[in-house]
Amino acid sequence: MGNDAVDRRILDCANVEFAKSGYHRTVVSDIAARAGVGKGTVYRRFGDKKRLFTAMIRQRIRDMEAALRAVLDEAAAPEQNLAAIVDVYLGLSDHSRELIEIIITEGTQLINKEKEELKEELEAVLQLIEGVFREGLDQGRFRIRDTRNMAFLLHRFLISVLEGSVLFGFRPRETVGPLLLDVVLNGIRSDQAGGSPLSVRRVNGTLAVHRQCSRKSSDVP
Repeated sequence: MGNDAVDRRILDCANVEFAKSGYHRTVVSDIAARAGVGKGTVYRRFGDKKRLFTAMIRQRIRDMEAALRAVLDEAAAPEQNLAAIVDVYLGLSDHSRELIEIIITEGTQLINKEKEELKEELEAVLQLIEGVFREGLDQGRFRIRDTRNMAFLLHRFLISVLEGSVLFGFRPRETVGPLLLDVVLNGIRSDQAGGSPLSVRRVNGTLAVHRQCSRKSSDVP
């Protein structure tokens, strides 16, 4: 078996052990035993337990990138590709729920300390999301020009939903997914609100909402 396959087996087994026992209670020897390798092999390939945990997170981010690439369709409308992105993210609540819980309770500080090592993988995911927003903008289907921050906002919102699904015990794919897409694509204002579109600006340090008029913006009643 090649080195890559051994590394992947160790990371998969680390995922199981961290999910079962938590970061602090997991011992490297248990991961090694589950993977069928010696403890020294794990240390030689990944270093200490903290780096092994970070490597496991990195692999999960790469898996997410691969899943996104698999579902994104160049021939599909940007709106449909956004739906696919939301489905991939929220699907983590079904098959990686224990890992999400560990990250919330024990792993966040560890990941923050190693975030520079994860930056490349996270950037690849954000670029995929931004590409969908940029495509929608280029086609005249989306209006927000700041595609970078839109990608970041969607990413962080979905991560927060996953964390909430663990803390509050709900399955977000069937509930939050459709609601989120509805808000992103249609907004929250009803047709009865009528009038011109709204613009949001910062005035004297405070966010202010204005109605866009042909000559100038006016405060929303």
